[in-house]
Amino acid sequence: MFAMMAGLTDTQKTSAKLTGSFDDLLMGPGKDTGEFPAVEGLPVPQLTAAQKKQASTAIQTYAGDLADAAAAKLIAKYAAEPDQTRIGWSNTTGPTDENSYIRIDGPGTTTTRAGEPVPITVTSRL
Repeated sequence: MFAMMAGLTDTQKTSAKLTGSFDDLLMGPGKDTGEFPAVEGLPVPQLTAAQKKQASTAIQTYAGDLADAAAAKLIAKYAAEPDQTRIGWSNTTGPTDENSYIRIDGPGTTTTRAGEPVPITVTSRL
């Protein structure tokens, strides 16, 4: 996810900036309220081919935390509907930044990375 964010232009990074500030995961272990965050951020169709590949790689990487069948379903959903996916950030975006928050929000998943050392969480919408 950090490579994806580092590869954005300044204009894209401004478009990807989320409203509000986040210092914790909104959904995940112990926080399954069923309320996904509002969809916002930079639409994936506005990315270059190389940037789209980085977003896809990030989803595939973190889908690996799921059971095989669930991961395959999530990746297939993203691959079928990439134009409905957005990337966003809040606070900071560095890999060692204490308050970094990065989100990939698509039709089948919300993938977030919040703070250091909070792990990345994949929450399936399927």
